[in-house]
Amino acid sequence: MEGGIVKCWGPNHNGQLGDGSQTDSAVPVQVTGITEATEVSLGDSLTCTHILTTKNSCWGSNPAGPGDGSTTQSNIPIEVTNISSSVSMSVGAFHACNVRAPGTVQCWGHGSQGRLGNGTTTSSATPVDAIGISTATAFDGGIYHGCARLADSSAQCWGQGGSGRLGTGGTDNALTPQPVLAGLCRTAPDPGFGDVPSGSYYENAVAWLAAMGISTGTGPGAYSPNDTVSRAQMAVFLHRAFGSPTGSPPHSFADVPSGSYYTDAVSWLVDQGITSGTGPGTYSPNANVNRAQIAVFLNRRGCGAG
Repeated sequence: MEGGIVKCWGPNHNGQLGDGSQTDSAVPVQVTGITEATEVSLGDSLTCTHILTTKNSCWGSNPAGPGDGSTTQSNIPIEVTNISSSVSMSVGAFHACNVRAPGTVQCWGHGSQGRLGNGTTTSSATPVDAIGISTATAFDGGIYHGCARLADSSAQCWGQGGSGRLGTGGTDNALTPQPVLAGLCRTAPDPGFGDVPSGSYYENAVAWLAAMGISTGTGPGAYSPNDTVSRAQMAVFLHRAFGSPTGSPPHSFADVPSGSYYTDAVSWLVDQGITSGTGPGTYSPNANVNRAQIAVFLNRRGCGAG
């Protein structure tokens, strides 16, 4: 891109070079009619450009069309309809999204796996609003998913959740934007535990636990850092750390009562392959967890049960 002019090269079987032909080119060729581009994004066979602050144009092939309401391949740029402003945009494999002032996100294209973020898996030939996004500053599209950065530096992602790509702590698809879990290095406010000394090696970790809602301590102003942790409590901590996902299949442990504060957490641990219990039909919720077991639990969640 030079002075607002866009040039492309490479395969052109779907018109993705935008020069009006379907001829491959080993050297850059100028895209037809684009003179004020400020950003270009490439998909599988679709290319889109962000033009000043008012519009997007796309060309090439997309199962749901270039965003103008048609489903026809185009060898030249076609202006995307229903876009009144454009802050940033990005193209996935078969979908694209535009960040519109003051911070909403519009997506169009293939809707499978929920990649449009509008609560459905239906494709759309024109932009539709991603649900619940109002302060986006940027968007980046993956093959089957997308993520928006918000004004507070947090992020929300939607679409296919396989391999944990949405950052929500699970692998389920998301039809609407979901918050990405805060990282361990994020500075957290002082939770006010009088028994957590300032400057202790665990001060920041405990503050993060409280800020994330993973632990509220053992009582008003108390964390009890030297107390032991039971297998029931550890299950709850892990479950909360990954957003308290719901819908896990029931466990088969006879010693985990239905409706206990740790029942859902234990079911999730089993579903994720983090634990198989301490023996056939036994979880031992009241047994203490040692440092070796904590390491195994965390490793299985972060790296897979294998």
